Amino acid sequence: MIVMKFGGKSLRDSARTWGAGTIVQERVVDVGGIVVSAHGDTTDRLVRLAHDARLEHVNDIEGFHRDLLRGLGLTDGVLEPEFERLEEILARRSEEWSVPCERLHAILSFGERAAARLFAAHLTQRGLPARPLLTDEGGVVTEDADPAGEGARPLDESVLRLRDLLRERAELPIVTGFIGRDRAGRSTILGRHGSDETAVLVACALGAAEVQIWTDVDGIMTRDPRSAGPARLLERLSFEEARLLLGDAGAPLHPRALRRAEAAAIPLRVLNSSRPSGSGTVIAG
Repeated sequence: MIVMKFGGKSLRDSARTWGAGTIVQERVVDVGGIVVSAHGDTTDRLVRLAHDARLEHVNDIEGFHRDLLRGLGLTDGVLEPEFERLEEILARRSEEWSVPCERLHAILSFGERAAARLFAAHLTQRGLPARPLLTDEGGVVTEDADPAGEGARPLDESVLRLRDLLRERAELPIVTGFIGRDRAGRSTILGRHGSDETAVLVACALGAAEVQIWTDVDGIMTRDPRSAGPARLLERLSFEEARLLLGDAGAPLHPRALRRAEAAAIPLRVLNSSRPSGSGTVIAG
């Protein structure tokens, strides 16, 4: 069994989202769960919205997602609960939140929740019954919300919670990426690339044999392939080698995801969603 994680660049528009659906369709017999990040640059747009809640920013975000829905032949009703929830969050006064960063985290959660709902609807339409699993409503419990914005650490009990939730679902679970809740029920985020760690948590809960990180590069390279100069694909790395290359090789992975995968002896495979026939880079012990 494998767990797949699709980053925002692999879901940045309707064509790439359709391509991700094809990747799942061709491998679905082996797939136990899928983790998705917000589409494209949605998280950056939501950060701007959190600091400047003008109607034009709301319309920009909603318009982008309505275009995605139309491009995939889905109705606006798929995301209507998330549009309404975002508007309710924006309408709440700052003093109504128990800690200042909770409002920001709640706004940022829109992108992950929308991606899970949309991708689940897309797969279902293609004949692969799927349902969203919203980790800020259950499954991923974290330490307290981090006011510095570095990302809250998921607690180990998240694996047991996810195991219970995943056991209840007959449909393919589409799991939200970098969001959770602390013990007080406040919205939290796991930080940039935190959805990598969510994918490892899901793999631990399912007893999966591999986590596949689908992104926009062929794997981990000897140097960032988007910079000048030749870059060579590294077909296999140890966890220690991957940590040393982190941030320099064109395929950023969350360091906590690497540590958690190593502790659980679950290999990670970095793959290019634009060239799914490639073997990518395997990170293992």
